[in-house]
This record gives sequence, C-alpha cells and structure tokens, in this order.
Amino acid sequence: MNYNTRILTQTSIVVLSLFAQAFGGASPAAAQAGSGTFEIYLGQFAFEEDYRETTYGLRAGYRSSNRIGIEASLGYADTDVADATFLDLSAKIYFGSEASKAQAFLFAGPGWADVDSDDVLTLNLGVGLDIRLSDRMFLRPDVRSRWFEHSEASDLEASLSLGFTFGD
Repeated sequence: MNYNTRILTQTSIVVLSLFAQAFGGASPAAAQAGSGTFEIYLGQFAFEEDYRETTYGLRAGYRSSNRIGIEASLGYADTDVADATFLDLSAKIYFGSEASKAQAFLFAGPGWADVDSDDVLTLNLGVGLDIRLSDRMFLRPDVRSRWFEHSEASDLEASLSLGFTFGD
C-alpha cells in the first residue's frame, strides 16, 4: 500500500469515526442557508510517495441552501523541494440532517497552483465533515486530492480546520 493510500485510509477512518460519534446526541444549531464561513486550517500535504510536508491556509465559504455551498481555499506548503501556493474553488454538497451535530459533505472544483513560480491549473475533489462546537464555531476534518494540468501527478491533503459561521 503506497503512502497516499495509507493516508487516505487512515484519514477516512478518523472522519468516519467522528461522523458516527457526532450523530449520537443533541446538537447546536447548524449552518443555515445564507450563512458564510471563515476557517483556518493546518494539515499534511503528500505529493508522490516520499514527499510529505505541513500545509496551512484559509478558507471562506457561503452556504446558498441547506444542501449546497461554495468555498475558496488558499493554502501554502513550504517544502525542501519547492514552495507551493494553492487556490481551490469548490462546490459543496452536504448530506445528513441540518439539525445534526455533524454534517458530511463532498466538494469538487477547479483551482490554481504556483509551484516554484510555475503556474498550473488544478482540479480538486474531497470529502469532509462539519462538526458543530457551538452556534458559530465548528471543526472540519477533510481530505482532498488535487490533480495538476498537463501532468500525471496528483497530491493528497488531509487537514483540520477551525471555522466560524456568520450571517443567518
């Protein structure tokens, strides 16, 4: 099993465990249609099998309905091999009850990467879980894969965000 597969498997187990635990009790108010989010994140970035580094960044989103949202993510990874900046734009689809303490989602969309001053278009796809801590605060574990234009290369990113909801 290669490194990316191990990270994806381990992160999926953690996300699914949190998902199962989160649906067990009473919940704070969920994000509502018309609300925005702001997040800071820290994670692990894996490119190919032997290339792992810390990544961090900011995310901002808007929930247009109880099931649909959009977000922009700006991240950075400073590595021994290259410096990389990522900008991802994603559509999100939420699953489960809005009244639950946690809500799973899938996301996908186009993006851009600057890797050592080489600009490339990207495509990202991922899965995550919004875990409500209060009416306005949440944790978000997620995993995303990113594919690069004109390349067979892809990366895998697992992160944990602390987010804040504002608006409705």
